[in-house]
Amino acid sequence: MNIYNLYCFHYQQIWIVNCLANEESSNLNPTLEAWKLFLSNFAQSYVDFFHWFKNLIVPGVSKARLGEFSTSVFRTYVNFFLWLQKFFLHQRRTSDVLKVMLNIETLSAYFNNLRPTPISTKIIESAHPFHLDGDTENGILLVHGFCSNPSEMRELAELLNRKGFTVEAILLKGHGTSVRDLSTTEFVDWYESVLNGYDMLSSKCSKIFVLGHSIGGTLSLLLAANRKVEAIISFCAPIDLGKFYHGLPIPLLTYFSKFVSKWPMMKKFTKLHDDAGIEAYHFSSLPGVVELFNLMEVTREELNKVEAPLLIVGASHDFNVPLSNMNLLEQVVKSKRVETFTASRSGHTVLFDADKEKIFQKVLTFLESVTNEKKFKNNTSDEK
Repeated sequence: MNIYNLYCFHYQQIWIVNCLANEESSNLNPTLEAWKLFLSNFAQSYVDFFHWFKNLIVPGVSKARLGEFSTSVFRTYVNFFLWLQKFFLHQRRTSDVLKVMLNIETLSAYFNNLRPTPISTKIIESAHPFHLDGDTENGILLVHGFCSNPSEMRELAELLNRKGFTVEAILLKGHGTSVRDLSTTEFVDWYESVLNGYDMLSSKCSKIFVLGHSIGGTLSLLLAANRKVEAIISFCAPIDLGKFYHGLPIPLLTYFSKFVSKWPMMKKFTKLHDDAGIEAYHFSSLPGVVELFNLMEVTREELNKVEAPLLIVGASHDFNVPLSNMNLLEQVVKSKRVETFTASRSGHTVLFDADKEKIFQKVLTFLESVTNEKKFKNNTSDEK
């Protein structure tokens, strides 16, 4: 077994050690032979390194011979880390991934998950859903993002309401309470929350528009595929993130989420919520992330049913949802009218980031254009 394979095996054993830390939740039973093989190969790697180091300092070794030793030893390490980067950091910036995976908050969260904690289902005071009355013709359904709540939509909601829209900002099940409450929900629960909001708004308005951020955008697209809407506005909606989440393979994440319910978010993401006064979760729900991938899979199969006008907003510095999702969405939907806007200075939390004003103006222009276009068509058909 060469050093490359040895460290691949070593990496797998690290996960086993972490899993064994919670013996009650873990079903792993590594055999004695596996541990012997691991320890043997691990020791051999240090023996190989010692021989290289000895040749480095012992007099009389030719430079050519020393160069051969150096090349053979260090090439294996270089190859290993290049492989590790490609495999675990799939289409992600290495520095950002390491900040997520290798920090004291991550270790603290791991041990915190081992302690039983009551599940709080009480809604945070500022996280309640809200309704703003406008005209009885145009209503807009607002769907917030993952681990957030309707308060992130408040500023945009008031702007839309001043333009005459009746606004319904819903609360997705498991949100606005606690991360552990979110971990008990499935994506069908979130979609049911969206359907209930759609029904409430339909009882008041004849025309329904839908706007969603993050998974709210994904849910909005799924809604548009199965209900009549006048237009869809999607902010940084995940459609296909590949087989990795922040460097973790999804099959591994599926298992890991069974005994670790929450994971710390990067502070630069939570800071934007904090500065805006939004009481969003500071931890991500790993079971919720697994459900997010299930939601994306279902939504991708339904996208060819989306025919309403669509505005797609993405962000250049979005670490969670790559810009490639904009192109994928644009190509798959059947909408005759699709507009895109890239927030060049913003990250995933576009509702409070540097391009907020431009995005809000783009939304208003798009909605005004769609409503005027539909009025023109209706007037033309009436004249005929």
